[in-house]
Amino acid sequence: MRSSPKLWLASAVVLLLVACGSAEQAAPKADSEDPFRLAANVVPTAQEVSLRIDPAQTEYSGSTTITIDVSSPATEIRLHAEDMDVRSLRLSIDGNDLPVTYESGQHGLLHVTSDEAFARGSYRLHIEFSNDFNVDGESINRTESEGRHYIFSQFEAVYARQAFPCFDEPGFKFPWQLTISAPEDMLAITNTPEESVTTEAGWTTTRFAATPALPSYLIAVAVGPFETVPIDGMSIPGRIIVPQGKAHLAAYAVETTPPLLAYLEDYFGEPYPFRKLDLIATFQSFSGAMEHPGAITYSDYFLLLEDTASVEQKNMLHRITAHELAHQWFGNLVTMRWWNDLWLNESFADWMADKTVAAVYPGYGGGLSELTTTFNIMDMDARPTTQAIRRDFRSTDSFQDGIFLSYYKGKAVLSMFEEAVGADVFRKGVIRYLRKFNRGNAEAADLWAEINAGAEFDLARGLASFIDQPGIPLVSVSDLGDGRFEFVQSRLVTGGETGLANQSWIMPVMYRYRSGDGVSLGKLLLDSETKLVDLGTDVEWILPNADQLGYFRWTIPTDMLDRLGEDAPTQLNVRERMGMLSNLWALLATDAIGAEDFLGVLDGMSSDSDPGVINALLDQLGNVRQTFITPDLRDEFAIYVRTLLSPALERIGTEPLPDEEPGVAALRPQLLLWLADHGRDETARAVTAELTAGFLASEIPFSDLVGAAMRAEARRGDQQLFEVLRARFDAAASPNMRQAYLQAIGSFRDPDIVARVLEYVSAEQLRAIDIGMVLYRLSGWADNHDQLLTWLMEHDAQLRERLPPSMMVRIPDAITVCSPDNLETVKSFYGAPERSVSGIDNELADAEAEVMECWEFRQRELASVTRYLGGATT
Repeated sequence: MRSSPKLWLASAVVLLLVACGSAEQAAPKADSEDPFRLAANVVPTAQEVSLRIDPAQTEYSGSTTITIDVSSPATEIRLHAEDMDVRSLRLSIDGNDLPVTYESGQHGLLHVTSDEAFARGSYRLHIEFSNDFNVDGESINRTESEGRHYIFSQFEAVYARQAFPCFDEPGFKFPWQLTISAPEDMLAITNTPEESVTTEAGWTTTRFAATPALPSYLIAVAVGPFETVPIDGMSIPGRIIVPQGKAHLAAYAVETTPPLLAYLEDYFGEPYPFRKLDLIATFQSFSGAMEHPGAITYSDYFLLLEDTASVEQKNMLHRITAHELAHQWFGNLVTMRWWNDLWLNESFADWMADKTVAAVYPGYGGGLSELTTTFNIMDMDARPTTQAIRRDFRSTDSFQDGIFLSYYKGKAVLSMFEEAVGADVFRKGVIRYLRKFNRGNAEAADLWAEINAGAEFDLARGLASFIDQPGIPLVSVSDLGDGRFEFVQSRLVTGGETGLANQSWIMPVMYRYRSGDGVSLGKLLLDSETKLVDLGTDVEWILPNADQLGYFRWTIPTDMLDRLGEDAPTQLNVRERMGMLSNLWALLATDAIGAEDFLGVLDGMSSDSDPGVINALLDQLGNVRQTFITPDLRDEFAIYVRTLLSPALERIGTEPLPDEEPGVAALRPQLLLWLADHGRDETARAVTAELTAGFLASEIPFSDLVGAAMRAEARRGDQQLFEVLRARFDAAASPNMRQAYLQAIGSFRDPDIVARVLEYVSAEQLRAIDIGMVLYRLSGWADNHDQLLTWLMEHDAQLRERLPPSMMVRIPDAITVCSPDNLETVKSFYGAPERSVSGIDNELADAEAEVMECWEFRQRELASVTRYLGGATT
């Protein structure tokens, strides 16, 4: 699942109740030592939830009965019930009601108390409640499409408490039984199959089978005028659940889900562990997808693909489905005890998705595109403000702070240690872990212990060194002569930061080197600050990170680096060539090499024939553009871009070829967009103009190439094009086409048209997820930022009503650029107490660190970049 945190302030309403309907004032209770957590001696063992839901209405009602085991005397029963109307509450033991009072408190807690302590025993807590549907994508969310309303849930991390009373912590894992009443023309769905269905007075009541033990965040609810498409060829029944009129878009998901599931069942050594598998298309999923057992939800534009879907769209569906299916074992069958292991839950699923897609759909090169994202994460992890990915959480404000770092750093570290201990040893350890903690809870140390059982070194200590402390190591290799080399580790920090604590890691290092005997592979465990290696022969170069499997940066002597660069096209594999480009950018950022040296390497690598390497080159060109290319350098940069990229586009052509590799098909739109936009290439611009005109005239079908062309045309487009794209978006029924038009609408740069785009956003016609897409695209052009910041501040109150805090908290990072000019304005506005949202302090600190790092970087290297580009254009 990919989502962000949301802060909801608990209501201060004091509710009154005693047995048989009489009530008395409840006295506030003092917070315990840890007021955020629920008590360990008051444990739910089963829960029934009944919901009455009409998607046409703005509110719903329900009741819940929770069986609770009190293992030692308790002064209160504390659970979650946030921002809802508790209409009645009854607590009983052995069939006898007890006199109780209750009140809401901080952190969404509901405190149930009595005159006497609750003795040991089994209690039943029955609560009736009502609530408004959310409209921002979280909790039980109501949304509209084509005049029809739908209900979807999103409970991770802490939003089940806003849906119904519950014990909303992952460590509480027990069976649930749901009953949903809805208008008879609606379909209700949850985690399990239907057990009984009755219809009366226009309402259908569906009782669903009890779930196996699950935590609250994995419970799913969906109600609406859905259509269903069966998935055949799986070990359990499966369906694609789609909004009305969208069944024809489910074909690719139907085709690709069974082989992905089969691979995972084979890897984990057991069948899918739940009774059914529904894949549900939603409209307002900021997480992209959510792994509810038996009822996985997706953003519709990920799940529902046109016949003309691009390679990128298809591979994204492969990866998301593999990720969510991996969670069925890792996260659902065995669940984290607490949110400090959310990093492992998500990074393991993403690591497993890479492995699955590489095996089932090897031609799509998805692992290489993910590698590029990991490089960007490594750059983030070099900042002084970075945090450890496993840390203690005591607040709902921070559960998913840094989640993307967790995804990519976590899975990179898993890959590194899997290589070190061996894939078979690693897999057997995972299987032992799943069997030992089946249907229960565990933590990271439990997994390490099971893998350690077959490993030759202490994997747990090595993993902890990467997981429990922040930052990324730098491995520096020195040539001592006579075939002897010294490997030295230190922390890599960008931005000129000093005074950070000394750190060390335990890391497996696999290196490649060239000697008179050819290219060889070596391994060492760098478990101290330095380690000596005697290769016994003269060496031309060493690549410290063979196969780009290590989560670290590296340096080697300059003469070796030159020779490595010369040999890279023939002696390094694709991952290594991509890694070398990324590593050189990191060295440039830390002043270990100069800008002219870096740009020269990009020149040399531009002739590489592999699409993965050219994609990595584009990534580094993007770094150069964002960091160094001020308006007065755009002409020179355009010439440089044409010099580097025109030969690559000429090699693959501007038109797709039959049976070409997916990697080539995915690269073509990127090259065309780069050349037409930043390269100002007339030939590329003619192609984008022709493609856009042909598509808008309905002369050619949509493709990923057309999507790139529309974005390129919008970047220099006029008012007429904006009106056409807006009308097309308003009329679009396909999720993929809505996204394509939105991306183009957000790509305009003319200030007058940007103002029209923002006016369109203000008109409340767009869903929250659509607003996010447009703002993201607009923020990609630095010249828009002053205009965008002004608009955002003027419309802040309106945006807070329409966007969840998980989106609002990201705004400071999106609108800061490589200049401190607006930094204080952003900090003072978004840091004001009245605008505080979950995680904003960390977000502002990260944004400031990124801005100042980039600004200092620019000041240091801009003259060299200018000099190089000037020479390249003569």
